[in-house]
Order: sequence, then C-alpha cells, then structure tokens
Amino acid sequence: MIKKTYGFKLKTEKDFLSILKTEPDNIHARIRLADLYFRKKKKGKALENYKLAADQLQQSGKTHSAYAILKLIYNIDPDWQDIKELLYNKKDSKKFLSSDK
Repeated sequence: MIKKTYGFKLKTEKDFLSILKTEPDNIHARIRLADLYFRKKKKGKALENYKLAADQLQQSGKTHSAYAILKLIYNIDPDWQDIKELLYNKKDSKKFLSSDK
C-alpha cells in the first residue's frame, strides 16, 4: 500500500522541488518538502520551508494554519530566527509574518 499525504504519493526531494518550480504557491508540496527535510535531519532547510508555507498561509488568509506551522517551527527550534516574536505578535496581523525574512 502506498501512503498518501496531502494528496501526494510519497515523493523524493527532487519531485517536490519540481512541483514547486512550476507551482511555487503549492502550500501542500511546500509542507511535504519541509517534512521530508526534517525526516532527513536537514533542519535548516525544513525550517525555511515551513516558514515559507506559514507565509503563504498567512497571505491567503489562513491565519490559524499559519500559526500552527509557526508553533511547529518553535517546537523544533525555539531559537530559530525571530520565531518567538512572530508567535507573540500573532494578534497584530501586520507583524504576524514578514515576507522579507
């Protein structure tokens, strides 16, 4: 049996990068790529992709989902970049996520 998550069969890093090259706003592929990096112990790449997914979710109005991703980042590495500030400023939507980081 092939496991499926977010409608994708389990794929390789190359597969997800290919999807994201043609569909850069594909949040599900971005999250799956981050999950893959995390499983491969590539924490930096995983966190970067989770943050990109959170940014995309926030921009599409899915604030609660974006916040859940930020909490995941915090649980992985509470000292990563400005994650604490992002979590604490959730109520101020203009400060919640910043695309320039």
